[in-house]
Amino acid sequence: EFKIVTGPQQENSYDCGIFLILAVEYVISNYSNPNMLANFSIPFFNQIDCMKKRSTLTYVLHNKCDSSVIQSLMVDGKESVKSDNLQSKFDYFGLESPMSEE
Repeated sequence: EFKIVTGPQQENSYDCGIFLILAVEYVISNYSNPNMLANFSIPFFNQIDCMKKRSTLTYVLHNKCDSSVIQSLMVDGKESVKSDNLQSKFDYFGLESPMSEE
């Protein structure tokens, strides 16, 4: 059974893929919650979330797609993006983080 839900829309012509990734991560992270399906909705994502996700993808690709890095940076149901861990990883590798100012 399919359920049509509305979701957030990007404010520009190029962040649709990032919004899709954020939404898919949210669904995957919450799929095991049986209560989720009854009142399913996708949370609001904003341009800051997109910038963080873009930085995260850059970091993951730079680190050769290590699965532990990917898991530690996934979206969850309680917060839009886990970025507290990401800044320390950018610092560790001496990389400039575009997320340092929000």
